[in-house]
Amino acid sequence: MTVCIGTLCENRNAVVLVSDRMWTERGSLYYEFEPEESKIEKIHPRAAVATSGGVILPDRIIKLAKNYISEKADTIESIEDIASIVAFCYGEERKRRIEEEYFRPRGLTIREFYEEGKISTLPPNLAQFLDQRVADYQFELIMLLGGVDNSGGHLFIISDPGTYDSIDKVGFAAIGTGGRHAELTLIQNEFRPTVNLSEAVFLTYLAKKNAEHAPGVGEKTDMVLITSDYLFEIKDGDEIFTYLNELCIKLENEVVTRKTEIMKGLRDINEFLKR
Repeated sequence: MTVCIGTLCENRNAVVLVSDRMWTERGSLYYEFEPEESKIEKIHPRAAVATSGGVILPDRIIKLAKNYISEKADTIESIEDIASIVAFCYGEERKRRIEEEYFRPRGLTIREFYEEGKISTLPPNLAQFLDQRVADYQFELIMLLGGVDNSGGHLFIISDPGTYDSIDKVGFAAIGTGGRHAELTLIQNEFRPTVNLSEAVFLTYLAKKNAEHAPGVGEKTDMVLITSDYLFEIKDGDEIFTYLNELCIKLENEVVTRKTEIMKGLRDINEFLKR
């Protein structure tokens, strides 16, 4: 339960990423908490990733991805290359967890089961059970990747079972329980990737504030701005958030005032029904 938002701006040449800090665990003891660490993590000089899911799930994937990116630094030419690496690491971690939960207790590995033919030599019921577990396994993690390369800004969503999809055409995306609230805010404000960076920062922050009405979305906020020149991190408590919050309150007050004026002049609906 969270919200992570990504927007393209400056004619798709810059990226804004915003996230809360709420983590939710749904084990035997359900709990929510907001740690000091940001949920947006830099994984490349011009790319960062935000995550929606459990506390433990993203950590290993991001570490694996960072290692791969570091090793392949000379061959990475695009943000899509980075998305492919993150998606691969996502799939590997998913596979590792399935193997530890279902295969190792039976003295097997997934490789032995599928590639070495164990699927055809095991008792049919057991083979079917294991195959179904692999197909149905729910890896409750979604990742939002944003970055800038030589062709401009890009947004990708990485999800189960380890696939990635470009959101460049839409120009914005939001994940987590507050995702719909955030996306509706951007739609209602006619967000376009042509807006300048300042407008994008305000509208993305506004989307995050509105997403706080959804269950499980925290009040703390972190933001990352990415252009061809820099990747700049803004942490909860920084002065810019005080300024943006004041703007949001001013906008909300003006909307309420305008609504009150309209309601005062509202005609009796019976005038229309009698016609």
